[in-house]
Amino acid sequence: MRYQYTNEMRALPNKFHSYHWCPFVKLMLSFVKKLQNQPENIKKIILWSIIIVIGLGLLTIWILNFRQKIKEFKKEDLIKGFNLPNFQEDFKEIFPTGIPEFNKENFQEMEPKKETE
Repeated sequence: MRYQYTNEMRALPNKFHSYHWCPFVKLMLSFVKKLQNQPENIKKIILWSIIIVIGLGLLTIWILNFRQKIKEFKKEDLIKGFNLPNFQEDFKEIFPTGIPEFNKENFQEMEPKKETE
């Protein structure tokens, strides 16, 4: 079944399509009419100026938001999120007395001996 419009329904949109009730809309329509009468190069300058202003505004908002996120950043939460294994327990199992300390003499003992010719 198709939807039938009544005469009352057809009259309703005409009330709302009149843009004279909103000063902002009137201002925008007059700006668009003036813009349409401008030469092509002026239209391009206005277009790119508007794009640059909007872009700088968005960039400013992004930078402020990014700074706030960095201030709220918690390193501990990031490490917990990675679920890294706890190596301290593994070291305690491997080296129950603690991690051995190496000095220069120990390293010299571990180096392979050079064969003399």
